Amino acid sequence: MLNTDIQAEENVVVSGSLVGWGADIENAFDLIVFLYLPASIRLERLRQRELARYGTVDPAFLAWASQYDEGVAEGRSLAKHNAWLAQRSCRILRLEKDFTIAERIVHIMGVISPAAQQQTTLSGKI
Repeated sequence: MLNTDIQAEENVVVSGSLVGWGADIENAFDLIVFLYLPASIRLERLRQRELARYGTVDPAFLAWASQYDEGVAEGRSLAKHNAWLAQRSCRILRLEKDFTIAERIVHIMGVISPAAQQQTTLSGKI
């Protein structure tokens, strides 16, 4: 279903990890934007999100999420994502800083279209 939707559109944005989704989907992109934040920032955001959604934080979930950088837990890990990225043939933009959304857009637009990025920056419409 996702593959059909991707092929039906000229421009598509997919959010989240696609590791293990199959070559048709994993190689369907012109650009991959990899967002990475240090564990302290990432875990605080997860904690805040859990509180907002559920009114409580599951300590087991935060313990699992805290192991992302070391890659010792089952599931997602930085090592697994880096290995997956190394297998991709499209351009990869790594944003490894706590950028604002506006700053992320400027970086992405700079890769997609330097002319579009310049217009966006000059007009202030981000």
